[in-house]
Amino acid sequence: MRRRALLGGLAGLALAPAAVAAGPQRVPLGDAFLFLQPYWELPPAQRDRFTLAYLAVRKKQLAPDARAVIVGADGARTPIAADANSAFTALPSLAQLKSKARFEFDGPPFTFALELRAALAPAERVPVAELAAALAQVNAALETFAEGAAVPKMTAAYFPGAGTGQALAADGAAHPLPIFAFDTLGPTPYLEPAKAAGAVTVALAKAPTRIVLAGRPKRA
Repeated sequence: MRRRALLGGLAGLALAPAAVAAGPQRVPLGDAFLFLQPYWELPPAQRDRFTLAYLAVRKKQLAPDARAVIVGADGARTPIAADANSAFTALPSLAQLKSKARFEFDGPPFTFALELRAALAPAERVPVAELAAALAQVNAALETFAEGAAVPKMTAAYFPGAGTGQALAADGAAHPLPIFAFDTLGPTPYLEPAKAAGAVTVALAKAPTRIVLAGRPKRA
């Protein structure tokens, strides 16, 4: 049920607030990093176009001060911390997730928001075909993660920090990207490749901080 609820949240927003509850003071590692084990278990060719990012959130705000500890089955303690963008970059390995390791808060509790990110270098120009391929791979993976449950499709690529952008066609025609204002990200341009007939390139005012894959905003 938690997986199904989270998948629905990801479809609606690029950054789902409090999407993954880290729970009480200490929880099994896999309960904190939801979807990470099935992601690692996918063949590399089925996950090479996207990555998972876990952002610490506290009271609906990003929490770059978040800290935690991975407590191994043998009691060994490995500190991990959020970076300046509130993302935990030192993710547990598949072996750790399969072990009896646990996740422990080191300081005030927080929740995780899960981002699906395109494995593309942030740039001012992004090929639409690459975005479409990343979305297709994400949707295939989410069907696996859902274990047979029906899941909404991820249809859009978001460009946090890019300011504004345009979808460029091969003949030079340009159409401004729609913008959605997120509580945590601020105004964010996005593109739905399936609805951008003829678009071949996304041209952004500046390189985004990352490219997030999700559904169309519910209020857009």
